[in-house]
Amino acid sequence: MTMYKRFSLAVLAVVVIAAGVAGASLTVEPQRHVVGENEIQARIDQQIVQADADRQAIQIMLQRADVRQIAGSAGLDLERASAAAAVLSGPHSKSWRRRPERSTPASPEEAARS
Repeated sequence: MTMYKRFSLAVLAVVVIAAGVAGASLTVEPQRHVVGENEIQARIDQQIVQADADRQAIQIMLQRADVRQIAGSAGLDLERASAAAAVLSGPHSKSWRRRPERSTPASPEEAARS
């Protein structure tokens, strides 16, 4: 065999072996996801529970006497507000939590100015 044929045969053998090893390593290892299905479902469940809690907190707040007084003096319909709060979801249900809570209820005059 000539030197050229031996060299070509050696290169071909290396390529075949390398392709076989690469293919075998791809089929042996199962595909790993960064986040598992259980973690995704737990996060979804957590968000659903939090959204329900947010809607409930808004409903409770709408029942407070000071809120009813301020809403009445501003001419707001609390029935419509309650119905709207019942269907809030996503960022709309979270926005009320970002506001600082007052230690004392605002008077209707203070509420009208803000």
